[in-house]
Amino acid sequence: MPSKPNAPLLPKKLMPEQGIIWSQQRILGLVSQIAVLLFCIVVLANVIIELGQKNILKERASQRYSELQSVANDLTDQINFQHFQTRSLAKSTLLKSFLQNPQPEFRQQLVSSWQELQANLDSLQGIAVYDGKGQQLINFSDELGAATLSDKLLTKISALEHDQVYLSPITFSSGNGKIKPVVYQVTKINYPEFNSPIYLITFHAMDVNLARLQNSFGDPNASLFLFNVDGQLNTLSSNQQTSSRIPTELGTNLNDSYPALWKNMEKEHYGQFQGENVTLVFLKFQLKNGQFNDYSYFLLSYIDNAYLYNQFAMSRYLVLILLVCLGLLAMAFIGLKHSRHLQKRAGFFSMQLAEHLFDDGQGRIISTDQGRIITANAQAAATLLMLEEDLKDRSLQRCLQLQDKEFSAMLTTLNQYNIWKGELDLRQQQGDYLAITIRKVPFGRHRDYYLLLTITQQTDLCLSREQVSRLTMFSDGAIAGALFAPDGQLIEVNPAFNQQLKQEMDDINLISLVNHEQAGLWTRVQEQLTSLGHWHGNLVITLFSQSAQEWQLMLTSHTDSAGEVLAITSYWLPACPKHTLENPQDIASAKHNDDLLGDQHELQRCFEKLDKSSKHPASLLLIDISPEIAHQHISALNQLDTHQHSIEMHLIEFITPNFKLCRGQTGQLLLLMPETLPNQAHLYASDLMNYLIKFDLGDGLNIGIAAGTQQDNLATLISHADIALHRAKQTGEQQICQAYTRPLSAL
Repeated sequence: MPSKPNAPLLPKKLMPEQGIIWSQQRILGLVSQIAVLLFCIVVLANVIIELGQKNILKERASQRYSELQSVANDLTDQINFQHFQTRSLAKSTLLKSFLQNPQPEFRQQLVSSWQELQANLDSLQGIAVYDGKGQQLINFSDELGAATLSDKLLTKISALEHDQVYLSPITFSSGNGKIKPVVYQVTKINYPEFNSPIYLITFHAMDVNLARLQNSFGDPNASLFLFNVDGQLNTLSSNQQTSSRIPTELGTNLNDSYPALWKNMEKEHYGQFQGENVTLVFLKFQLKNGQFNDYSYFLLSYIDNAYLYNQFAMSRYLVLILLVCLGLLAMAFIGLKHSRHLQKRAGFFSMQLAEHLFDDGQGRIISTDQGRIITANAQAAATLLMLEEDLKDRSLQRCLQLQDKEFSAMLTTLNQYNIWKGELDLRQQQGDYLAITIRKVPFGRHRDYYLLLTITQQTDLCLSREQVSRLTMFSDGAIAGALFAPDGQLIEVNPAFNQQLKQEMDDINLISLVNHEQAGLWTRVQEQLTSLGHWHGNLVITLFSQSAQEWQLMLTSHTDSAGEVLAITSYWLPACPKHTLENPQDIASAKHNDDLLGDQHELQRCFEKLDKSSKHPASLLLIDISPEIAHQHISALNQLDTHQHSIEMHLIEFITPNFKLCRGQTGQLLLLMPETLPNQAHLYASDLMNYLIKFDLGDGLNIGIAAGTQQDNLATLISHADIALHRAKQTGEQQICQAYTRPLSAL
């Protein structure tokens, strides 16, 4: 019976240690983990419940604070409305008629009107009228209102103007054996018929106002307290006992019964305070009193913590049930984890028993038929640049760095031929080049099998193959090429080089060859190879015979990571195809032209010899004959060389004797013009270009002009001229541009 595709194929049990064994140490570890888990669940449940209770308590306290703000606003609105009532009563025609004619019938009409008003306004407790001396004229309530007003009150209300109302602080009045908190409002009445003012006083019950406003609370059973700024209880909405430390008798001071709460209220003015079993919420507000001082009061309410916790009971039970379920799942996970760990240990022990079967010095790996590694020896781990422990239970596809298609093809080959061979290159990872052989090894009575991998190092063989391949590719070309060491010694050549140059250059050093044509030339070549990585120019070989051949030489440097030159590749192209300078007069003429032209070093010496009057002004022409031709195709190098040679010959005939012409980079010429302004140089460059165009030498021709000052050196002039040349080349061919010449053009 075939095994499941992903089932691990382990050897048969040879001893009990190959199976799962629950040791005493393992059982103690499992029990300790479960105990720690239960402890964490209990702690977590308490934390979640506590945080939930605090959160709901905080939300309810914020809600209660908003309710207190609403109560303070509504209480202020009620006081303002009572102001309006007082002013309306003062303007009553019945009151005026009674004051003008205090007969019993007018008195009875006035009292009946006030009784009807009191029946509709439960907060209105009484009305009284006093003359200008404070003597009572009429009193609607026998319990409120003294027979004579005090001098202090008369002094305050005598300053009232028309329609102004004086509001008193909350005071206590006794009636029917009860103490009631009331406020009275006084307004001044000025009749022309009377010589002295009349004062109307209305009395309002604050406990009635507060009880009405308590209905806006979310909890109707919560009490509402009103304290003045001295901590005295002025009124409360109900006498329900909330806390033994909060006073319920009018006139009792909160500072005496609950000093901690009162200090917090005085300091914060609003907020919440956590009591023994309640959460107290307070707010300080003010009642406006017109031109007189405003009155400040504290509103205090409470939240029953036990009531809120009971509301949170259902959520608490849900949290407990959820944590219990999570605890059960966690315990099951711990048990399964231990069981899986024991299974892995049993499999590892079984493979250790068979380790000596494939521990012969070569890399060996055993995997399942689906490519899951069962075990590997130390040699295999070392060659794959991995730890031996990391290879176990790892995908064979990832270890061999195979793509999905390659891995599928490998399995197909194994199923058909029972063997597969491949290669793995780890040299970029500081490893080796490996040869891998995989065989199917059956075991057991059924058709089960596992895969046995053999890994062999073949780095040296791979390097030899690559060396042969590189040499073959290097030799396969029609252009003469040679490889030189940094010291100029010849390392390797291709067949084309042997055919064209080997007989003439046997045992010749590249540095000696370059310096033989021009002393010190190799130093400049080496500088360009180091900075740019390449150099190209013309070279005439006249070492072995009277005949000479001019070659276009291209050098390319190869460096390591530190920038050190490892080797130099050279390519040799005839400057003129199938053409040699065999006539000694031609050779002398070519060298004479080189002497006339010179190089940048000679131009530097010429520039340094100029005096200050010649340097300022002085102009420099950078003539470009379109070197892009040489980069488009390698066969165009000969055309470029011939083209430049023709231009040089004509320029030598054209330029004036005091000007100095020299070669620059490939395809460029430099013309130094002492005592020449930029405008004069521009006209001269235009005549020079027209002169060359007459000889059909103007294709790809561009000129850049730079002018020097007394502080400039030759390198600066060349840099400025190069900028002007780039501007000219951007606009097309046969263009002339200037750079850094504006201040000198006016000289």
